[in-house]
Amino acid sequence: MCKTIFDGKLPYLSWNSLLLPYLEQNNLLQDIYQAFEKDTSFLKVPPHINRSTVVKNFVCPGDSHSSQSHKLNGPDGQVVAFTNYLGVEGTNQFDHDGILFVDSSVRSSDITDGLSSTLLVGERPPSQDYTLGWWYAGWGINQAGSAEMVLGVREMPENLLDCPPIPAKFKMGTFESPCEFLHFWSYHPGGSNFLFADGSVRFLTYEADAILPALATKASGDIPEVQS
Repeated sequence: MCKTIFDGKLPYLSWNSLLLPYLEQNNLLQDIYQAFEKDTSFLKVPPHINRSTVVKNFVCPGDSHSSQSHKLNGPDGQVVAFTNYLGVEGTNQFDHDGILFVDSSVRSSDITDGLSSTLLVGERPPSQDYTLGWWYAGWGINQAGSAEMVLGVREMPENLLDCPPIPAKFKMGTFESPCEFLHFWSYHPGGSNFLFADGSVRFLTYEADAILPALATKASGDIPEVQS
């Protein structure tokens, strides 16, 4: 997630958006830049009309909820599109011990646990009410992007009364539950796909939850054996 880039002209723009030129979507990114030049609030439509654009590269084919944009409840009728792929910010939004977190600038040399042993991106569907999981830009929890386009593997609910006050774990979820946005999960049977820092994609079963904190941190010195 990028909270401020280009001298603060693009506040809360997502890391997903910055990937668009590498997905043959450079024109879409240029439109986003122009929208931010007109109004730095990504909630304003217009100019941020592309906030409702579905980018297939950001959507898991097995998730019907993310395959289309959705209108949020509320008087302003916000329409947004989503991503199933969230950057792994480490243990949680506060420790900054992973690779992708607010204002992160992690280099390959900083990942001393090894690129093949460090998580970069994981799967998670949007939240039940569609307020979290936007690919375009977003605040997330505490306006740090967490649970929006980045996520820790042991996130806390942060005073959300409907969610247990314990660290979330990697486990199967259901779209109907209001607290599933706090942890990685997918619609694939038995686990989720993760992108590692070396570029490899591996399917991890939910039994891997115990080693996920070690995999999510870039320099903990704890390098578990990964079995997918």
